[in-house]
Amino acid sequence: MRDAEGNLLVSYRQDQLAYTATTVMGGVRKMFILFEDVNGHCDCSVAAVTSGLATMDGITIAEHANRYRLQLDRDKVVFSEVVSLANHFLAHMRGLWEADYVRQGFSHPSQAALRFMVAGYCRDDARFKVFRVSVEENICIDQLSEEPYTGAAWDGQSNFAARLIMGVDPGLQDQVSRGIVEALKAQRDSLLDSFTKAIVAAGIQDLELDLDESVPAAPPWSSAIAPIDWGNMPIQTAIELVSALVNTESGMQKFVQGIPVVGGRTRIGLLRRNVPFAMLNEPALSHIHTGYLTDA
Repeated sequence: MRDAEGNLLVSYRQDQLAYTATTVMGGVRKMFILFEDVNGHCDCSVAAVTSGLATMDGITIAEHANRYRLQLDRDKVVFSEVVSLANHFLAHMRGLWEADYVRQGFSHPSQAALRFMVAGYCRDDARFKVFRVSVEENICIDQLSEEPYTGAAWDGQSNFAARLIMGVDPGLQDQVSRGIVEALKAQRDSLLDSFTKAIVAAGIQDLELDLDESVPAAPPWSSAIAPIDWGNMPIQTAIELVSALVNTESGMQKFVQGIPVVGGRTRIGLLRRNVPFAMLNEPALSHIHTGYLTDA
C-alpha cells in the first residue's frame, strides 16, 4: 500500500514496538530536589528521580524541575502533604510535555515516555511517601500505600537489579506469562481436536457438553522476592544496597547487546525526617588538564 504521494505504508502494532537507544548522553543529572521548606524545622523535603525523556523543548528535565522549584519559592507556595506536591508537579510537567509532544509530532505517548519517582515528607504526612508519576499516562500512584509501608521502588532500565530483588525482571515475566497462555491454548486445541475425532470414530450423533474454560492462575512470582528487612535496615546499609544494585545494573550493561543506557558515576540522595535533602559524596569540580609539562 502507498499513500497519496507514493510512499510505502507499513502496518504495525504500537504495543509490539521496541525502542533502541542510538545516542547516550553522559553526565545527565537525574536526581534533584523539588521542594524544601527550610524554615528552621525542615517541615517538608521532597526530591525526585527521572527516567525517559532527557530533554523537553531543548531544556533538560533537571532544569525544568529546578525552574519549577524556583517558581514555587517565588510564589511562596507551601505544601502540607507530598501527594499535593506530586500532583501539582505532574500537572506542571504535563503542560510542558503536551506542548513538546505536539511540537515534535509524536504519534503515540510511549514515544515520549517521561516518568518520575517523587519521594519525601511534609508536615501533615504521618510517614515517608513515595509516588510513581507517569507524565505520558498522566497518573500519580502511591508506591507505599499498604502495610508495612516500607520497601523499594525503581524505574528505568533495571532488568538485572530487578532479578536480584524480585527474582525475575518484568520483561522475562511477560515472556513467560505469554508462553504459558500460548502453551495452554495449544493444549486445549489439541484436546478438542482429539476429542472430536474420538466422537466421530465412535459414531456418536447427538452429544451435548458444557465446557468451562477457566483462566489459569498467574505463576507465583512473589515467591522469589529477596527476604530483605526494609523497615529495620540501618541507613548506611540502605545506602550500600542502593549502590550495589545500581552498580550491578551499570556493570551488566557493558556485556549486553546494544548501546548501554545505564552507566557513569552512581549518585545517591538521602532523605530523612526533619533533615534537608543531601547528595552523598558529590565530587567537587576540578581542573586536572593543566598542560603537558611535568615539572612542578
